[in-house]
Amino acid sequence: MVTNSYRNCNNAREGKYLPVPAPNDERRAESAKFDSSAPPRPQEFGGTERLDIEIRLNPTAPSNRYSGRDRTSTAQPVCTPKVCNGPTDLGEPVNHRLIAATCALGLSAVLASCSAPPTPNQSRPDGGTAGGGRAPVKVVRPPSAAPGGGLGGAFPGDVASGTVRWGASIGGNADPVSRHESVAGQAMGLRRTFFNWDQRTGSMVNTARADIAAGRLPWVSIKTPGWAAMASGSLDGEIDQMIRALDALDGPVWLTVHHEPEGGGGVNYADDAAGPAGWRAMQVKVRERLDTLGADNIAFASILMSWTFDPRSGRNPTDWWVDGIFDFAGIDHYVYDESFPGMGVMMWDKVREFYSARGTKIAVGEWGNRGTNTQAAAEMRAWYDTAIASNGQIIGLAAFDSNLNSPDGGWELFGDPLNTFRALMRAPSSIGVRQGV
Repeated sequence: MVTNSYRNCNNAREGKYLPVPAPNDERRAESAKFDSSAPPRPQEFGGTERLDIEIRLNPTAPSNRYSGRDRTSTAQPVCTPKVCNGPTDLGEPVNHRLIAATCALGLSAVLASCSAPPTPNQSRPDGGTAGGGRAPVKVVRPPSAAPGGGLGGAFPGDVASGTVRWGASIGGNADPVSRHESVAGQAMGLRRTFFNWDQRTGSMVNTARADIAAGRLPWVSIKTPGWAAMASGSLDGEIDQMIRALDALDGPVWLTVHHEPEGGGGVNYADDAAGPAGWRAMQVKVRERLDTLGADNIAFASILMSWTFDPRSGRNPTDWWVDGIFDFAGIDHYVYDESFPGMGVMMWDKVREFYSARGTKIAVGEWGNRGTNTQAAAEMRAWYDTAIASNGQIIGLAAFDSNLNSPDGGWELFGDPLNTFRALMRAPSSIGVRQGV
């Protein structure tokens, strides 16, 4: 979505990025608006509760049929959250990737306090800061336990080198058949859609089912209740409902839980009062539930903004990373200056460097480029070719084919780029849901 908080509004050749508020995430879809009951913004949050976690080994958890990454180990941890002054022991087995996750969090913390002290790189409109603090963690793990990842690891919907999942998000979860497929004579290989938590077992699952039946791989993004509540264990039953429903579908599904957490509402602080540590804790929880349930039809991915990887953003992408829990990494990437020749701005290079160093594949959940002429079409084709030539690092590209809530200019495809997009849908290297590794 068009949510890089600081936009490439001037001359990208000179690297000028001026701050322009991004539109609200309601542009995702009319059916995916913020819940008015969501937790308050950081400046409104004054709680004192803390959230700690203990991880220990249990060899009895179910294994996952996908053998890539680190899913072959029989050692499984158990996660026991102690939540907001009210400890509860779930005592449920989870995959050993949780152990690896604690490495990424420095082994000194996994979860933030619900009102954690702020990090200095997240400015707030009131002059303060938001996010950040990390609570103590007790970890017991064998020396051989290591983070997962690796460009060779297979997961649901993974692709072979030289191929890509090419598709789009369309309007407010609009119909891809009338928009592209009836003209192209070919289904898109990837469709990104957006949902709220109360849609997790209804319209989200129904949309994913329809995508698979049509030959598209569904990439569903869902916004959640408060991050601390999600991480606490109190919502495990609801998380499990979602996972079971998606995992039962007749094809792979890509799942992202709260995309663009670092400021997707057009601000430069976290979307939730729990801050980066709270988001990380929620991601660890979702991975725990996926592995506890033995889900083998779902690939789990974060989605950050490419602007976050530019030092001028004031953000630190490591705040939004946990080793060993994501099957791949998602990115939303936009280039605003039509005079810039293509999508390869500096922040995109930083994205690739960051995830390459972590052995992690990338899919682009939203992208946009200005222009409707042959030059813009050539830039689109070059963008596609970058994925094909990436030696399997870039596995999916979903255009943001929409004008929803984009006051600084919409991204709906027109003219020569529209024709090129549809032509690339038919390319032999553009694969459908039934193809891949």
